[in-house]
Amino acid sequence: MTLELRPAPEDDPRARERTRALQRRLDAAGYVHGGDAALTLEVEADRLSLVLEGGRKPLRLTPDFVRGRQGYRQARAAHETLVRAVGRIGDDAHVVDASAGLGRDALLLAARGWRVSAFERHPVVALLLEDALQRAAHAGDPTLAASAARVHLFPQAFAADALPAPADAAVFDPMFPQRRKNAAVKKDMQILQALMDAPDPHPGQASPAEDTEEHDAASDTESDAAATLAALIPATRGRVVVKRPAGAVPLPGATPVSAIQGRAVRFDLYRA
Repeated sequence: MTLELRPAPEDDPRARERTRALQRRLDAAGYVHGGDAALTLEVEADRLSLVLEGGRKPLRLTPDFVRGRQGYRQARAAHETLVRAVGRIGDDAHVVDASAGLGRDALLLAARGWRVSAFERHPVVALLLEDALQRAAHAGDPTLAASAARVHLFPQAFAADALPAPADAAVFDPMFPQRRKNAAVKKDMQILQALMDAPDPHPGQASPAEDTEEHDAASDTESDAAATLAALIPATRGRVVVKRPAGAVPLPGATPVSAIQGRAVRFDLYRA
């Protein structure tokens, strides 16, 4: 099936124009959704939602940095395990998120005060993240707006030559199966799984990642993820932090120098 772009409401001129502009961007990226699921990118003048049709009730994914758990994480960014795993780098340091997904980790890193180069190779996921960042920038919260402004989104797979400056640290979250089982996670991840079931738009590179605590899309092959890690290490002056399931072996290739172990997530630490 194809991915339908639909203005909402359909008679809104701004939504219709935005729909045409987004379709041109997807066409330019060569994106074709080839999965079996009926997916719709619902385009409002000021919001994007990915909708999975076909069930008793359509499932809707609208990334939102303004409300809910993400706001709580930002407020206590310095205490988040991921931030501690990155280590002691300058307050204005440059951090790479090599698999930004819907941007939860990227915005958390930005809330710490770091400049973030966020790479997301899936064209549709990148559009959703771009939209969420734009809404965060105009939500009327100066702190949130400042965090969003520190995130530079690259709608592509990680490439060292795209970096605007040397990276002081990097984070990478290869896809792996879900570890949490609440209803909200199931809904979001079911939609992303339907999107990822399409043919890979950039074969041979690590797939888009979602916040590891809420991740349920198909795993990348270990070799794909290892290739991304191998590219990250020489491009980073400090630590490269890789999220893994608590019981999983490290990625093949480089050997982590240490790890931070949690109940469900482990952070493997690498150095150049």
